[in-house]
Amino acid sequence: MASEPTVPSVARAELPPLPKALTHRSALGWLSLFGPGAVVASVTIGTGELIFSTRGGVLFGYNILFLFLFISLLKWALVFGTAKHILLTGIHPFRRMMELPGPRGWLIMMLLIMICIVQPIWMSFHSSTLGNYFALLTGTTSSLHGGAQFLWAILLIGLVVTLCFAGGYTIMERIQIAVVAGLMVAAVASLIMYSPDYIAMFTGFFTPVFNDYPAWIQAKEPDVFETPKWVELTTYVGVIGGAAFDYMAYTTWLRDKRWGYAGSNPPTESEIQEIVDDPQHPARTWLKAPVIDCAISFSLIIIFSAVFVTSGVELLGPEEQLPSSSNMLGQQSEILTAVHPSLYHLYVAGAILTMFGTLYGTIEIGVAIVTEILRSFNRLWTNANRQRIERAVLIWQSSFAVLVILLMFNHVYSANKLAAETAYATPSSGAGKLLTDGTDITTLIKSESALASKETTNAEVVSAEPKQRSPKEIILNVLRPVNLFTGVLACGIFCFANFWIEKKTMPVELQSKGFIQFTYVFAGVIFFVLGVKGYWDNHDPDGGLLKSRWFSILGICTVTLLSVLVVNRFRSWMERKTVEGE
Repeated sequence: MASEPTVPSVARAELPPLPKALTHRSALGWLSLFGPGAVVASVTIGTGELIFSTRGGVLFGYNILFLFLFISLLKWALVFGTAKHILLTGIHPFRRMMELPGPRGWLIMMLLIMICIVQPIWMSFHSSTLGNYFALLTGTTSSLHGGAQFLWAILLIGLVVTLCFAGGYTIMERIQIAVVAGLMVAAVASLIMYSPDYIAMFTGFFTPVFNDYPAWIQAKEPDVFETPKWVELTTYVGVIGGAAFDYMAYTTWLRDKRWGYAGSNPPTESEIQEIVDDPQHPARTWLKAPVIDCAISFSLIIIFSAVFVTSGVELLGPEEQLPSSSNMLGQQSEILTAVHPSLYHLYVAGAILTMFGTLYGTIEIGVAIVTEILRSFNRLWTNANRQRIERAVLIWQSSFAVLVILLMFNHVYSANKLAAETAYATPSSGAGKLLTDGTDITTLIKSESALASKETTNAEVVSAEPKQRSPKEIILNVLRPVNLFTGVLACGIFCFANFWIEKKTMPVELQSKGFIQFTYVFAGVIFFVLGVKGYWDNHDPDGGLLKSRWFSILGICTVTLLSVLVVNRFRSWMERKTVEGE
């Protein structure tokens, strides 16, 4: 059998020399350790802070910052726990999860199935959102009957995939650090220009009270008003600070950084005992690296959250506007320009950097997770074929994402073409309304801020047609339960798994103590309960199958059952693979 044995190999592990940043107390030196955390921050900011922090500011005011800080602390502990294990043992938590009760490897098999389906859909969502920005900025929004944004999306996927093929982790890290640095400059400058109520912002971090929705939400956003506050808040738990896939990928990237034993052969039992006996062992000192890296990452996430929450409280809230991915840029343009002309340009630059970093990171996360799962089934074969596997995953993700984008393009192009023809034949039916993801383009031509107007689906333009769902709305309805799993429920599962892994595989002397161990259990309970509650409350009796709680619950159950049924055959197939010359 070619898979990694439970007992590590007797080959001597190679522990890299400690960097100066870990042996000298220097805040500036700590910045040199900032790398994998930059990727997590960049991905998180695009999926959470840009839209949901602003949205949370509109709906709940500065008090939403308490939830963001609380969740970030819990997720920081989860990230550190996974990083600690691989730095001390050289073994990824996925490999340990192979031994969880049940069919061997069933949990990571479930994660493999889910990420192969969901990650390309996330790519299509992020790229089309960024494509919408490029279409607006280039004046091509109305081209191809409103479908230009999707062609921009395909071009952007092509660019990012090219970077992935040409670069690898090192290039990605450098680009993401540059992205985060640029975002930091824009965020701090924006916060100064906002001139918010700093006292209210500061106290919001420590005020665990969430107000009811503003009164105007009922009239202007009835769908949001009908959504239980609990479900809305649970959504933030899933996106703020990242998701379970992000943290598992983070642990994989530590191999590329060669921190501790992550990039070497696993230490032998005698070497593990040396770490136990020596409190000053270099392997223990290496643990400071992910602590510093993650502390910087989550601190930046909190800062960005505060900036975008301020945008919601100070700018959009008074204007009674609720942000979404398709209207953020236009929504804020006029308001920001009124505050200070430079703010608009800062916002545009920040939004583009944010979404680009998110798209780039999303692709690399998929590559890292699939590769690591395969390594858990057969370490030697996966290491020998790593480049081929990564290329295959890139091709799969990008091809699937492009297919989804083309389907969205076809829907928008066909609907808007029909709308234009109907409007031409019947001028009173609303001539001039060309919609892309629900945006009134005629008004947009007059003013960029028109994207803040009430959204209407493409099908609603044609009054004779029954109401239909836009493709992006369908995707969001599918991703919502997935996000509840990866961002909430899976975080709880991984917290319990970390606790189990430490108790089962690590000497008592190396197990987490105090706050970290308590956090594993506490965070696990919080995430698990919120996930289950979110699934149950994610229900609209009049919203069709995709908005039914049974779609979410049965979907997760189906994937779990499928994983249990196929994992034995998949494991046997992987274990039969050998390395040439072995």
